[in-house]
Amino acid sequence: MILQIAENQDAFPLLDITEGTIAHLRDEQTVLEIQAEADRDENEVFDEETYLREMGIDRNWQIPREKLEITDDQLGRGEFGMVNKGFYMRRDGSKLPVAVKTLIDNNNQTQRLALISEMETLTSVDRHPNIVSLVGACTFEEPLYVVIEFVPGGSLDKLLHNSQVQRSIGQEDQPYVNIWSRLTERELLQIASDIANGMMHLESKLASDNLIS
Repeated sequence: MILQIAENQDAFPLLDITEGTIAHLRDEQTVLEIQAEADRDENEVFDEETYLREMGIDRNWQIPREKLEITDDQLGRGEFGMVNKGFYMRRDGSKLPVAVKTLIDNNNQTQRLALISEMETLTSVDRHPNIVSLVGACTFEEPLYVVIEFVPGGSLDKLLHNSQVQRSIGQEDQPYVNIWSRLTERELLQIASDIANGMMHLESKLASDNLIS
């Protein structure tokens, strides 16, 4: 997935640390069969198909709102949006842990389009071990939800921040070296490699889509 570089940024990051970087941070990805159905948005003048076409949303990614359970466990928050842990009820009755992105102000069209744009980006890329997967979205009613894979280990920026070793007095001005991180050089190189692999996959898919369009 895409790396979450800054937890409190306004943008909605697409990448999170995934398996291969630090294996214990991520559960094995569950392959979902997303049911393509959604309730009618009574606040919209036009029908669902018109709404999907106008907003550029793929109906196949719409999931029933009643199958989504959102908890109070907040995973991240910015000036315009927030991410909470939730559960998606699968057809077999089991609950899949997910991360649910939503807006603080659903009336802000710019923020709304930015979140939808992120969802569109995720729908255009294939599954990849270093790319957070899209589970689905609820867009016909307020609030707007974009549901993505839950990464138990948290974001990369938190991992790097928490791995820092506090410097002793008088050493604050020394340039950064790996010794000030609890992560080994091998682990740091693995993180860099995973980031590069994820970005390369994104670039290849998005560039290909742009050429086709």
